[in-house]
Amino acid sequence: MLVHGQVGVRSYMDEAIRDPRVLELARKVRYETKEYESYPAAFPGGVRIRLRGGRVLEADFPYQRGGPENPMSAEEVRAKFRENAALACGERYEALENAVLRLEELPSVRGLLRETVAA
Repeated sequence: MLVHGQVGVRSYMDEAIRDPRVLELARKVRYETKEYESYPAAFPGGVRIRLRGGRVLEADFPYQRGGPENPMSAEEVRAKFRENAALACGERYEALENAVLRLEELPSVRGLLRETVAA
């Protein structure tokens, strides 16, 4: 997040992990475990960043993003879908998205399944 400005599936792919800026920052990272009341029902986490001048920025997330207690907006869900689907089916992700959004109108799931395979 600090290097690329966002975190998604691509953040965990080799190219992103091998980014020299990510590796440089990783050398400065330490971790500690913290007890959260929401665990194990949720997947909590937090971050504490100490800046060069000594200032500390801190945030705790007792509930994971996208869970019922911390929901994503419809547009955030669509953006996440697009990123993930583009990795799986390339440019066809748009046709798949349209098929999913019309799912209730389709006579069967064959139309949806057709969008998941290359023509």
